[in-house]
Amino acid sequence: MKLPPTEKLVEASEKSLWIKVITATPVIMAVLSTLLAGLSSSEMSSSQYYRSIAAQDQSKAGDQWAFFQAKKIRGSTSGTAAEMLVDQGNADPSFSPALLTGVTGAPASLSEMLTDPKTQQALKLLSDESLPPLGTSFIADDQLQKAYNALSTGDEKSLDPHIFERITETTVREAIRHAEEQAQAVSDTFNGPLKTLAKLKSALIKMASSSDPQWRRILATFSAAQQRFDAARQAREAQANQVTAYLYEVEVRRASVQSDRHRVRSRYFFFGMLGAQTAVTIATIAIAAREKNTLWSLAAGIGALAMAYAGYVFLFT
Repeated sequence: MKLPPTEKLVEASEKSLWIKVITATPVIMAVLSTLLAGLSSSEMSSSQYYRSIAAQDQSKAGDQWAFFQAKKIRGSTSGTAAEMLVDQGNADPSFSPALLTGVTGAPASLSEMLTDPKTQQALKLLSDESLPPLGTSFIADDQLQKAYNALSTGDEKSLDPHIFERITETTVREAIRHAEEQAQAVSDTFNGPLKTLAKLKSALIKMASSSDPQWRRILATFSAAQQRFDAARQAREAQANQVTAYLYEVEVRRASVQSDRHRVRSRYFFFGMLGAQTAVTIATIAIAAREKNTLWSLAAGIGALAMAYAGYVFLFT
């Protein structure tokens, strides 16, 4: 038996390998197309997730701004009331705890109340004109601090547009947690003194109902100092809400940037999927033309119609 030349065997082997590659191309492209479609869908889901997170945090930021505005208004009202008492001549412009402890004719119950350490601490708050401002020392990340400073000063345009991409969600959430704890701590700090001052004022009201005019002036001076303290307290609590609100604003922008990033990636994956589908269609048509097989031709025709229909929907609907 005569064997074929080696060159013909190699040529036949190469042709067989090439035919296998051509035959496998539609399958490979179909798998790639499915993978890209899944990635595109996953990225779009991530985009929608971050968009919903941004909407939720925007609502929370709105709540913090509402608290801020309400407390600023209440503080302004209290400050105005204190000024009116002084301007009308009913109260002294400043308050000192000695005004109560040095008065003669005080009942034993009031004298006992004034010796209570809680009352003395509350009266000390009344003598302070203002309370120290709050800080943001709990913000450990430099990028987050820069974003916070830019938003709080209204200088957002000077920020690097990619700064929100470098801020992690964990960093912002941790800062928000600290800010909310700080706001709650500020509120809790004044709960005890406010109750003590309310009891002391009730005792002074009883004394002011007597015929001695000095008690009425003491009550008016105490009330003016209490109103000034309330104004300072409301301003401090409002500042705590403001810090929290700005941090929520940072998180809104960070989540929005992430949403846009995933949306763009979804679009690019979708374009890649279209390219892979195009390759599947072309490869199928090539094989159908070579093999002259009716089923291959039908599949290629359906693929072409599907692409034409998708193009029509994309362009005209």
